[in-house]
Amino acid sequence: NTLYMSIGYAGLAIVDISDPTAPYTLGIFDTGGSPFDMASAFGYLYVLTGDALNVVDISAPHAPQIINRLELPAASRLAIHGDLALVSSRMCLNPDDTGGLAVVSLSNPARPALLNIPPDVPCGISEITALDHYAILAATLSGVLAVDISNPSAPFLSARFPTPSLAIRFVTEGDLIYALDELAGLYVLRLP
Repeated sequence: NTLYMSIGYAGLAIVDISDPTAPYTLGIFDTGGSPFDMASAFGYLYVLTGDALNVVDISAPHAPQIINRLELPAASRLAIHGDLALVSSRMCLNPDDTGGLAVVSLSNPARPALLNIPPDVPCGISEITALDHYAILAATLSGVLAVDISNPSAPFLSARFPTPSLAIRFVTEGDLIYALDELAGLYVLRLP
């Protein structure tokens, strides 16, 4: 019954929500940088702070502790899929930059290990999720991408769905992807 909420450079607010009508703040946790995204799995909270994936022990919810960190420059979005963390990069210095996805093993949940950064995935990722054996990415300048992660050590770009301007968000339902293009509106895409 604990909620961890990003509060910018101050880190995370720890909120007791055991009574949803009267939540209260237990404290503030300094994550060493502004939390861009987070997900909980395996009894840990995985927090992206822009330059790293931080593993936070939340077994004592009122007193979390960073127990490990994996350096991942420009890390901004996170999806947990089984024992994998899929970490995307939002920053691009130019449209041809790659390195938009890092596939990280959580087989030892306290010690994440980088498996691969596929060279054909552009940076500038604004959204990420996992669907079946794909990492689905909204690649701002490149449309919506499907990266096959069935072999996490050798992921590859399986499909690219170009959009007219900037692919910024999406939701998935079954094998369909409902993608929002900043200027052109909604696109409905089907996985290969």
